[in-house]
Amino acid sequence: MKKIVLATAVVLLMVESYASESPTCSDDVVKELVLNISKKEVKRKLASDPTYNYWHQMVNMAGDRWTDGLNDAQIQWYEKKTKEIAAVDKINLKAIRTDGIDEGLKKVTCKAQLEFTNGYKHNINYTAQITSEEEVFVEVNGLLK
Repeated sequence: MKKIVLATAVVLLMVESYASESPTCSDDVVKELVLNISKKEVKRKLASDPTYNYWHQMVNMAGDRWTDGLNDAQIQWYEKKTKEIAAVDKINLKAIRTDGIDEGLKKVTCKAQLEFTNGYKHNINYTAQITSEEEVFVEVNGLLK
């Protein structure tokens, strides 16, 4: 099993109230960071198909005539893939639970499910930690297999 670890250094919020405590798995800023990281990585994975990338470039260059020379199955495949990528923006974070808290490190370990619009659910793990600059840092594990 391939395990991908994706971390972000993007800080969405500096939080003074975290000065003496760990974040929680369901804090709004933590959930927002987890979703942003997850959406970015899932989109990257879906769009990494070389055929999709080639056709996407052709669509951008050809405009309204992009279907010229393609059969119905190819057009349907491209349109389906494009819809899948667009649907990633509607992923929800569900079944959030705390797996561990380290008050000394101001770090929390969490589990949750990414719920897709088609009903598919994918389990992920993530950590949230307060940095020495009082910023929230999130790492997400288990996005890709």
